[in-house]
Amino acid sequence: MRRNYINKIYAHLKRYKKGITPRQAWERYGCYRLSSCICDLRKRGVDIATIMENETDADGRTYDYARYVLKKNG
Repeated sequence: MRRNYINKIYAHLKRYKKGITPRQAWERYGCYRLSSCICDLRKRGVDIATIMENETDADGRTYDYARYVLKKNG
């Protein structure tokens, strides 16, 4: 099952230039541990950048999260 997530995340990274966030991975693929999939892809030689972003909710709380982007067309 885990390999299936990794393949889906890799396909997403290749298709979408904006990359993927943990929320997108959960909503689209049911992948709760995106950072783990990214780690495995990096071990396989895939060049992925981490971009830290933040968002403020309706109550004024700010949340930090990572966006992962493919550096090269791998």
